[in-house]
Amino acid sequence: MTLFKKPKNGEELRNPNVIIGYLGGMAIIENEYGKRFFVECEPEQMPIGTYVDNNAVSPVTELDKSIQRAITETFGKGGEY
Repeated sequence: MTLFKKPKNGEELRNPNVIIGYLGGMAIIENEYGKRFFVECEPEQMPIGTYVDNNAVSPVTELDKSIQRAITETFGKGGEY
C-alpha cells in the first residue's frame, strides 16, 4: 500500500490529498475540493505537506462527531464532508 508519494518534477497529482496538520495521533488531510480525510500516523512518518494516496485515507465522517468538531475548530471549516 502506498501511503504517500512526491510528484515528479513537473508532474501534477490527479487528486492531491495533502496533510494539513495533526490531531490526536491522526494526520488530517484535505483535497483540492476542501474535503477532509484522516489517517492514523505520527508526524515523523509523514510531515505536514505530504501528499497521501486516495487508497490510504478515510473520510472524517467516520469519526465521532466530537472529533469532527475538534477538527473544524482546529483547522477551520473545510468543504462538505
